[in-house]
Amino acid sequence: MPPTNLPHLTPVELTLPNDMVVSLRPLGPDDRERLAAGFDRLSAESRYRRFMTPTPRLTASELIYFSEIDYRNHFAWGVQAVRSDGLDGAGVARYVRLADDQNAADTAFTVLDEYQGQGIGRVLLLALAVAARVNVVHELHFDVLADNRPMLRVLEKSGVPVGSASDGIVHAVLDVDSFRALDSWPPARALSDLARAVRLTPDSR
Repeated sequence: MPPTNLPHLTPVELTLPNDMVVSLRPLGPDDRERLAAGFDRLSAESRYRRFMTPTPRLTASELIYFSEIDYRNHFAWGVQAVRSDGLDGAGVARYVRLADDQNAADTAFTVLDEYQGQGIGRVLLLALAVAARVNVVHELHFDVLADNRPMLRVLEKSGVPVGSASDGIVHAVLDVDSFRALDSWPPARALSDLARAVRLTPDSR
């Protein structure tokens, strides 16, 4: 089901190695309530790993920021699990271009607890790299808590160089241009087309 604010764009579906089918599409303003509901489903640990500080709720201004994006300097993918009873929100990944370096962007990932460890994090990483290539972002920067082993494993398995921890934070940088994993990833072309199309949507911000 396409997002209502992007009616002509069809999400990209793919099957994970465990046979779970997921649907990826860019987030938009109509996803605000879904983002809030997904946040409420996160455990306190997952919230802390995402924001690196205790975060009991998302404010109205944060929800606006997370959903009203321009798809160039700020891009966000949402992934939903395709189930027999419909679509279920499973995760989000976004980048925000750095103000002082237009070639680089900070990243953030969230996968709901019940979907962690099933390959969704890697799918989101690849999808985010696709959008970065489309929008000429050459580096994706990751700041990960040193005890967030699930996310660090996703980076390591994807071939992203992971440095040592400093003050409890591990910094990693993905060179998008040389990220060869995209060259053999079947959904890459369809996601590239979707990332380009969303920029042309009249109500894109």
